[in-house]
Amino acid sequence: MQIVAENRIGRRILRHIRALAHPRFVGTAGELRAQNYIRAVLRNEMYHVMDHPFTSSFFPLDVLPRIIIASVIIVLILGYFALDAAPAFSVESGVFVLLTLLLSTRWGRVTEWMYRFRKFGTLRSKNIVAIHPAQNSRMNIVFTAHYDSKSQTWSGPQRTAMFGALAILSVVSALALIAAAFLPIPGEIALVALVPAALVFLALGATATTNASPGAYDNASGVAVLLELAHSFAGEHPNANLVFIATGAAEAGLCGAVAMMQNESFREQFPPEETIVINLDGIGSRGPLRVTDRYGIPPVKTGPLLSNLAVEIAGRFGIDVRRNWLPAGASLDHVPFAGHGYQAITLSTSGWNLAYRAVHTARDVADNLDLSSLEQCYAVCQEIVESIPYIERPVD
Repeated sequence: MQIVAENRIGRRILRHIRALAHPRFVGTAGELRAQNYIRAVLRNEMYHVMDHPFTSSFFPLDVLPRIIIASVIIVLILGYFALDAAPAFSVESGVFVLLTLLLSTRWGRVTEWMYRFRKFGTLRSKNIVAIHPAQNSRMNIVFTAHYDSKSQTWSGPQRTAMFGALAILSVVSALALIAAAFLPIPGEIALVALVPAALVFLALGATATTNASPGAYDNASGVAVLLELAHSFAGEHPNANLVFIATGAAEAGLCGAVAMMQNESFREQFPPEETIVINLDGIGSRGPLRVTDRYGIPPVKTGPLLSNLAVEIAGRFGIDVRRNWLPAGASLDHVPFAGHGYQAITLSTSGWNLAYRAVHTARDVADNLDLSSLEQCYAVCQEIVESIPYIERPVD
């Protein structure tokens, strides 16, 4: 297929982005406005549109990360002051910190249970679902994209850098505590890493979440590509059942994706062994197409067959493509699906430019986006739909 047809498809996608690029944090009038627009577009294409309302907790977003980071810092401080009197405790402190950091990168049923812990506040939102059934096919292709947005004190890249620095400093401090308990090295090495780690923690702890970002790149772009894909297949007879899900409250901790996985009827209708999931998040920043197919430490693969297919298609189209790894687990909507055994990846495009740097700020506007990047991601998704039915089944 032709990737670029005088930017015609890109302009259609951009129109959706402009319609959606307004502040729309969960629970606001902007969220409702976005929901109404998505429904209207899908219904105009003659899809049967269903709302999946859900209630979730703010605990995984607002409380749990602070508890984990505070625990790490406090234990490191206690371990440092115990070096002379109780070196065994210092070793235990270092081991505790290392295990805590590793476990915090995993995704599991315990993580999902925390979304039911509503003592610290609840949120209500909706997933918007449209299904295009195929004839005589058991293969299901699910496209997801979150439609909410948020702004924060620190931009997305800044927060990523701060969390990375905090993790590295904490690991260095923990290893220094363990080493100082056995070797004749000064314990102050742990303190050198611990002090800046504590300062970073304080800066992150002071982060406020508000509703000021238009969220064009994050993630009106993903929803716009999803809507254009729905338009392109509306009048066709696909060789696989197509499911389009605009997820809610992703910026509050992937709540919409978790709610889909807690929906037994969805898992029964679209079982993991017959279903692949392609999440669209952050498209339109000029740069490589990124296929996120691993998360956590050590890395957990989320969709080897699907990832290989996406990379092969992008290469065939002459698109610069990179495989992407998320050291943290709870950051993209495909991760909860992967945790239930689905072949799942996230497609995005990113380079160090204004579109990427403006994430979670008021500067995340449609004018930052690149039409060719939007079209390339759309083209890869279309080709996956054409290709996947001829692959017998996803591999583990």
